[in-house]
Amino acid sequence: MSDRTRNNHRIGRLLLEGIVVIVSILIAFGLDAWWDRSVERRDFVDDLANVELELATNIAAVAAAVEFQARAMASIDVLLDHAAATPVGAPMSVPDTVILQAFVSTPSYDPSTGAIDALIASGRLSDLDDAELKSILTDFRTAVLDIREDELGARSAAHDRVLPLFWDSPAIASAFAKVNEIYDEGFGRVPMASQTVDLPHVDGLSNRLHFRRAWVIAAVRELEIHEARLKRAAELMSQQLRDR
Repeated sequence: MSDRTRNNHRIGRLLLEGIVVIVSILIAFGLDAWWDRSVERRDFVDDLANVELELATNIAAVAAAVEFQARAMASIDVLLDHAAATPVGAPMSVPDTVILQAFVSTPSYDPSTGAIDALIASGRLSDLDDAELKSILTDFRTAVLDIREDELGARSAAHDRVLPLFWDSPAIASAFAKVNEIYDEGFGRVPMASQTVDLPHVDGLSNRLHFRRAWVIAAVRELEIHEARLKRAAELMSQQLRDR
């Protein structure tokens, strides 16, 4: 074999070895990239599953908040009916649970936000395929702030305008005694025994109750809008998870 032929064989072998090395490197990079994408995809799906669970939790919480505000409004209406039928200065015989829900206990909607906040902070929200779902999740905190504003208005109307009228009345004592029970029995659910107490019809009570009622109506409106959007988001999120 001539020197030229041996050189050609040597060059060919070196080229083949080089190609094998390059292909091996490319395959390794490709496998690493595939694995990274697989891990990112799995982590993203986990994040979406956590958001789905959080949406379910918040749907239950907002439904309870709506129920409580509805009970508060019903209790306010009972007091307004009694006030309309009772002269100023005379006692109104009402259940202490009506007093409790009308202007003593004022729980608020306190949603979980960890999973939604984490998804937004990760920058992966843009990876969602559904524009409506992205909009609902992006606006989540703004919606909560709007609800909180109305709930604080309703609470202030109760504690700053109505309740001070009765600080010297023994009628509110039993209502205060049931404040812890309303939380123990469940947010807004009050299957408690009640007792009738004599609440004085104080001058200006009806106007203050109407003021409180207006804030409660505003809170209910925001809560119901939020509840509908959360339910829609839960439907869309389930679809996203089924598609992945």
